Amino acid sequence: MAVNFFAWIREGVRQSILMGVADAVDQIGAPQRDPGLRQQLTEAIENGPLLAAPAGSERKPTRKRLGRSLKEIQADDSGTK
Repeated sequence: MAVNFFAWIREGVRQSILMGVADAVDQIGAPQRDPGLRQQLTEAIENGPLLAAPAGSERKPTRKRLGRSLKEIQADDSGTK
């Protein structure tokens, strides 16, 4: 069974945000125009993610260069001496 670390992190963050919003609603109260907000938040927490994983999440990540390689640095250093 392969566990996707980043999906696990995203789910934890999502749950933390929803629970934080639910706590804020308890502290300051729900808006008058939507009395069922607390119930909707509770259902969202219990039901899990509402959206599927992004379409590109299945493909392998491509390697991105963040800077110069060691060979490039050494070539520049040897050329300046």
